Amino acid sequence: MIRSLLHNITQQTASTTDPVSDFYLSTCFAPAGVTLRAVRADRILDEARDTEDPVLLIRVFGISTTTAMKYLHAAHPHRVGPVPH
Repeated sequence: MIRSLLHNITQQTASTTDPVSDFYLSTCFAPAGVTLRAVRADRILDEARDTEDPVLLIRVFGISTTTAMKYLHAAHPHRVGPVPH
C-alpha cells in the first residue's frame, strides 16, 4: 500500500479537507525545477517498485493498463516481457 502521501497545508486549506491548488504546489516545486507531472510520475514509479500489481496502479492513479505495465517494466525490467506499445 502507499506509505507516503503528499500532504500540504496552507492557511486556506488548514480548516478544510480540500486539497491545495495545483498553482500552490507548482510554486513550491518550481525553485527545485520539478514539475507536478514529474512528481506524479515519480509516485507511480515508486509504487510500481513496491507493489508489482498493475491493478493497484490502475485504481490508485487512474492510469490505463498499458501505462501501468510500462511503469512496472521500468521498475522491474528483469521480471517482465517486452514493453507494451
